[in-house]
Amino acid sequence: MKNDKAQMPIKKEGKKRSGGVYLRLTPGGDKPRPYGVSGKMKKMRLNSQARQAFQGSSRGFSLIEVVIAIALIGIIVVAIMGSLSYATMVLIITDRQATAESLARSQLEFVKNQDYDDINTPPQYIQLPEIPDSYDIVITAERLDPNNDGTTNDDGIQKITVIIKHDDKEVITMDNYKRNPEIEE
Repeated sequence: MKNDKAQMPIKKEGKKRSGGVYLRLTPGGDKPRPYGVSGKMKKMRLNSQARQAFQGSSRGFSLIEVVIAIALIGIIVVAIMGSLSYATMVLIITDRQATAESLARSQLEFVKNQDYDDINTPPQYIQLPEIPDSYDIVITAERLDPNNDGTTNDDGIQKITVIIKHDDKEVITMDNYKRNPEIEE
């Protein structure tokens, strides 16, 4: 009978060994064969390079790698926050301008629907009854003189200028003309 020790791995009490691999040996030598071929099994230890390939050689991150990663994340976060801040500022300005333009158009339409003022110098028109907080409307009207006979004489056309201010800063200015419907051309 052949040596039974070659067929079964020897277990030592108290110590556990890791990294062992079972290989089938050919009856005539120590060359490994695939599992499908019959033969004896012998436990062989893998050398250190093979063990590192199976187990991995990384022991973790160094302090420099961690600091660089945190710095990169910080730079990215600062860039994103700056972009969000800029986008918010642009949104506020755009909203302010859109509101001012809407108010100016509404005020010009409101003046257009009022009676033509040919009595006051300069002509006076009523402001919109309700405007949002922090907005102010300035209306100016001036008589135009297409007949070149002086502005004391009303020729039936006025230039209406509407200035919209937000927090005492001018946002938009719009002009329009108002014609006296009673004077024929």
